Amino acid sequence: MNRFRALARRLLRREPENRRVDPSAQREILGSIHLGDSRAKEIAGVWRVLLWAGLALAAFQIQAGLLVHADFVRVDAASLLVTFFALRLRAIEGALAAYAVGFVADLFVQGPPGLCRFAAVAVWTAGRLAAPRAGLSSRVGRVVYALVTSAVYQLCVLGGLTLVANPGAGPGRIAWLSVVPQALLTAALVLPVHAALASLDRRTAPARS
Repeated sequence: MNRFRALARRLLRREPENRRVDPSAQREILGSIHLGDSRAKEIAGVWRVLLWAGLALAAFQIQAGLLVHADFVRVDAASLLVTFFALRLRAIEGALAAYAVGFVADLFVQGPPGLCRFAAVAVWTAGRLAAPRAGLSSRVGRVVYALVTSAVYQLCVLGGLTLVANPGAGPGRIAWLSVVPQALLTAALVLPVHAALASLDRRTAPARS
């Protein structure tokens, strides 16, 4: 009888095994949407969306000047930035930054309102969901991701412009033929560009408390 009483006291004093959630399991379930202090740091870093929008504006402005001399091949700056946001930034900042890049692109494309914003957020969302499962963080994965993203983004924009244009006034043949060369050039530049953006990301990241 004494043995049963001792066993009952030990069971009553025993702490539940699942009382606390393992932080690694929490990150695995919730992805990059952290709770607590990490969530506060994420919100504090949202101001950097203006920084990414400024980079996009500068990139598009430079390309607008270069297109006067080379209209066939250009770098898909939007895809370079959006792929970086999907792989590097936190969820809130990345989504807002992708939207900001699309907003800047809409100013230069001058197509249907929100066309580039929709395309940018769509490819960001696809990359965000596929990154943990498809190994997009590796060097080869980033190159393939940039190649596919650039092609899909360009086709989406050209398709949207074609739908709303008058007959015979949509994107010309050169615009459609340039999709593959631009996607290849974007994929070739993704590693050095992402390295430079990662350095900027580290320098401007919110300080740890």
